[in-house]
Amino acid sequence: MKKEFPQIKKDYQEYKMLKLKLEKKYTREFFKTDLNELTSRYNSLYKSFLRWFRSIYYRDQKQVALLTHDGKVPKSILQDLLDARKLKMLSDEIEASIESVKDLLGHFYEGFATDFERTENAIETASELFRLIGLAGIPGELSKLVSYESDPPLVIKQIGNELEDSFEKWAQLANDLSSLLPISLLPTSNLPLFETPVAMLQEWAASVEKQLIVICEITKEAVKTRKEGEPLQNYEKLLEDLKNAEQVRKKEGAFLAEREILQSKFGFRFEGLGTCWEEIISVLHWTKNLQTLFGSSRIPEAVGDIASRGTAFVPSNKDLISINNSAMNALAALESHFETELTYRGQKLQAISLESLQSRIRMLRERVDEIEVWVDFKETEYTYSLRALSPFFNRLVDSPPPAGQLLDIFRKAVYQEWLNHLFEEDPHLGQFRREKHERMIAEFVKLDQALIRLSPNRVIEAANSRKPQDILIQANDSEATTLLKEALKKRKLMPIRKLLQRIPHLLLRLKPCLLMSPISVSQFLSPELMKFDLVLFDEASQIVPEDAIGTIYRGKTIVVAGDNKQLPPTSFFQKSQLEDIDWDEVTDEDIEVFDSILDECVGVGLPVKTLRWHYRSKHEELIAFSNSHFYEGTLITFPSAIAKDEALGVKLIHVPEGVYDRGGRRDNLKEAEVVADLVFKHFQNHPKKTLGVVTFSIAQMEAVDEAIDRRRRQQQQYESFFKEDRLEGFFVKNLENVQGDERDVIILSLGYGYDPQGQMTMNFGPVNRAGGERRLNVAVTRAREMTIFVTSIKATDIDMASIKSAGSITLHAYLKYAEKGPDVLKLVAETVECESSIEEDVGMVLQRLGYTFIPHVGCSRCPIDIGVIDPNNSGGYLLGIEFDGATYRNSNSTRDRDRLRAQVLRQLGWRIYRIWSPTWVSRRSSEIRRLSQALEEAHKFHIGKDVPTHDLDLKEDIAEEELPKDVDVQKLHFSGIEKIGVPYKVHALKVEHISSVRIPTSHGGAVQPNQFHFQENRQLQSHLLEELIQQEGPIHFDYAVKRLVSAWGIDRKNSKIVHAVREALNLLILKEKVIVKGNFLWPPELQEIQARVPVPGVPESKRQPEHIPPEEIENVMKTIAQYALGIGAESLVAETAKVFGFNHSGEKSRKIISDIYRKLLWEKKLVCENDLVTVA
Repeated sequence: MKKEFPQIKKDYQEYKMLKLKLEKKYTREFFKTDLNELTSRYNSLYKSFLRWFRSIYYRDQKQVALLTHDGKVPKSILQDLLDARKLKMLSDEIEASIESVKDLLGHFYEGFATDFERTENAIETASELFRLIGLAGIPGELSKLVSYESDPPLVIKQIGNELEDSFEKWAQLANDLSSLLPISLLPTSNLPLFETPVAMLQEWAASVEKQLIVICEITKEAVKTRKEGEPLQNYEKLLEDLKNAEQVRKKEGAFLAEREILQSKFGFRFEGLGTCWEEIISVLHWTKNLQTLFGSSRIPEAVGDIASRGTAFVPSNKDLISINNSAMNALAALESHFETELTYRGQKLQAISLESLQSRIRMLRERVDEIEVWVDFKETEYTYSLRALSPFFNRLVDSPPPAGQLLDIFRKAVYQEWLNHLFEEDPHLGQFRREKHERMIAEFVKLDQALIRLSPNRVIEAANSRKPQDILIQANDSEATTLLKEALKKRKLMPIRKLLQRIPHLLLRLKPCLLMSPISVSQFLSPELMKFDLVLFDEASQIVPEDAIGTIYRGKTIVVAGDNKQLPPTSFFQKSQLEDIDWDEVTDEDIEVFDSILDECVGVGLPVKTLRWHYRSKHEELIAFSNSHFYEGTLITFPSAIAKDEALGVKLIHVPEGVYDRGGRRDNLKEAEVVADLVFKHFQNHPKKTLGVVTFSIAQMEAVDEAIDRRRRQQQQYESFFKEDRLEGFFVKNLENVQGDERDVIILSLGYGYDPQGQMTMNFGPVNRAGGERRLNVAVTRAREMTIFVTSIKATDIDMASIKSAGSITLHAYLKYAEKGPDVLKLVAETVECESSIEEDVGMVLQRLGYTFIPHVGCSRCPIDIGVIDPNNSGGYLLGIEFDGATYRNSNSTRDRDRLRAQVLRQLGWRIYRIWSPTWVSRRSSEIRRLSQALEEAHKFHIGKDVPTHDLDLKEDIAEEELPKDVDVQKLHFSGIEKIGVPYKVHALKVEHISSVRIPTSHGGAVQPNQFHFQENRQLQSHLLEELIQQEGPIHFDYAVKRLVSAWGIDRKNSKIVHAVREALNLLILKEKVIVKGNFLWPPELQEIQARVPVPGVPESKRQPEHIPPEEIENVMKTIAQYALGIGAESLVAETAKVFGFNHSGEKSRKIISDIYRKLLWEKKLVCENDLVTVA
């Protein structure tokens, strides 16, 4: 009963709830409709927007509206249909089990009106009755009373109440008895009290009562002796008290037997049993103390007599106490003048004898003159304490040093304590170890170099990963096909702009970085199709905003790199090529200077990042002038290890006989000849060094070219130096054309000077005009090793009062600089001092070791801290010593600080030695030895080297085995669209059904051949359908019917077969073993589905277009759009149809795929721009 009742209750209550819910909305006719058909249509066909185009949908809507109370179709119609179908199933199950339920519940069963709460209570009552009665069985009358829930007779109720009261009283008495007698195990029954039968319990109580009467008689006499108000105790306490009383009686007898002896010992203080023993004990203690005071001496009889007679006969000691107190006060006053307690031979003054005390006081009086020394000592101690130096003073007292060393000891202690304090404040400073730190730097340098070496491979790998992979979509209008066609053409090529417009996505995948001029960007790249994450402008100081704006429009982020101290955009170059300009007559209005895109970006407040490092120049003189005049000394430059050399720095060659042909050729032929001589001299002496010539005018450039051409015809052995090489070849250029070039040696030719009449108009061509100082800055910073300034005038020839342009003033300063050297810049103070005391200390060590040094070598803000001069070459440095001071601290990053700076200095010929402050302070002696060894090694192995002939290379020499393996640019290998999707796996269904079934008839039944739609096959069909969905799902319902019919061996399907399959499907829906999405049946656990393509030779794998799940078509379309990078909509539809085996797509397949394409556009999973479809 208990096992089956909950399910019965659940089914009936669920039936009543569903029926009540549906009857609120629908009439009784609603339950008579074909619920299965309606549910199937609403659960599949009517979920799609295509339902609006189906006439049957409107018929069903009208039918449902007629069956509702309000004449409207509820929004919950699908759920209501499912509930109605479930209600019908519950009704069938209840009708089938009505007889068994009636037998089980008996008279409680009342059909759908059964009171299940009352029935459940009756079951619980019966269970409780069984638990109480056990196996004895329930009497029939009691069973009848319980099952019918009737009240018992009044007499039974009264007897029950009386029994209940008796049981309560008996339990209370038993609990009271448990405090007197043990009831856990009775002797008569060997059972606890509450488990003993009543007869045996009565027998035990009678025997106990007899024994208790005897005990009560005995205890009456003892109870009479208790004091009034004392509570009665139990028998155990009574027995204990009686035993104690017996012991008292015995001790009293023994005490009285010794009365005479005690009387003789304690005299009048003994009073028998009333003796005060506390007083006697006190007297004994006093006597013992008195004996202690006399020690081994005999106590005088007089003292003993007085003591024995009591306090009344003791003489007064008042005077003795007064004298003793005065003596103690005097001793305390004496001790108060001392910091510590006074002692004599290890004893306190109060504890020594009078003779010893008198001797000690006499000695102190004799040494009273020494108090002055003591006072001075205490004043000194107090002074130390005021300055928190008490520990130091105590150390001096404990271990006094020689007086001559006291000052040095104090200084050392202060410095050491200061260091300890610094180390405590910064644990990293205290834990610093040179060896460990230098190992860490070496490891960082190694890793940083490895990172830089691997960077090109990372770029190549990233570029390879962006390229189209695996599949080539060969549609006519796909971007890949377009590019391949154009690559194979020999003529009638597509214009570049049109080609780039046709392949905007493929272009950026193949070439994510494009190098173009601003004009080319505007000309070839469509602004709508080509967008860039980053636009980088180089040499931005020469780009006008109108040229750059088109490129800026195409980028998300821009970086504008340039130097606004170099050439601005001007019209000079164009005019000088087209017109014969006389610079003596040109004005600023003739030469227009424009604002560059760099100027505009700075003007609108874009963030500015300055690149401060300059390592092109291999001698600081080459950049010192520009750093001072143009960059306000902010550039970080690096001095050369060779301070003075004929092949390094800036050199001025004065040509006093040079004449400027003003009004004629506007050139200086003599100066041009000198330049030509220098050029060929350079080729002869320094053939491995690159060379360039920069003139201040086009006319002078032509004059130099002509002079060199004449030499070339005469000395053809130098012809190899005139090969075309944009990066390292020889050139002759004017100011406007040289920006971006650099060579080892640059020869500057001014050209301007005194005319044939001996006059000079202070007109220096483009240098005089707006932006002239920027042109000069470009010219003087082109050299890596040496700049030779050939000029017919000196700085003193320029009249500073008559020139106003910034270019002319700067030219005057540079002429002076080239003639007299960096000293004119006054970058370094005449007396250079060391920055820190450690540098001073190292300097003194160097002097003791016999070396000469220069502090702060270099012109920039980050010089080498100490340069040790080479004893064998006063123009060079033996060793560069760097500290962890300002130069080290001013570096922005670890890479700058610990790798790049040292690397640049080494390539400039320096041997760098690093001194770390914590190590020098803590291990000065060992560091001095290490420095001495480094100097000896440098002196031993130092060889004077020429300046390197190549530009500084910020790459270290790497061992061959440490070089990373090169990553090749990946060649593309493609497959066709046949690689899209996975083969459709056809599952073979095995059907084992009975050939015939018995059909009930009026005559008992008849055997007929089994047919597909018979109800007896429904479970088997449901199982087969589930198997098919699990193996081939998602699958279209019609295709599933076709597969089931084929497996059954039937050629054609009819309405009965379709209905039977729907019933099998409904069974799966109720068991939640299938998910229905439209007309497609999905396994419950499947979330995503790959595209499945037909398999050649397996006709079942090729599905009709309407039988392919939309999700598969969506995946194929997105895959094709992804691999094509850009493809037309019609081609996308056609290529998708080919994937599913429709090489000649018909109208049906085209319509289905087109609808899904429009859905993907609406969901923004695909994007169509300029007739090209791409993945969003």
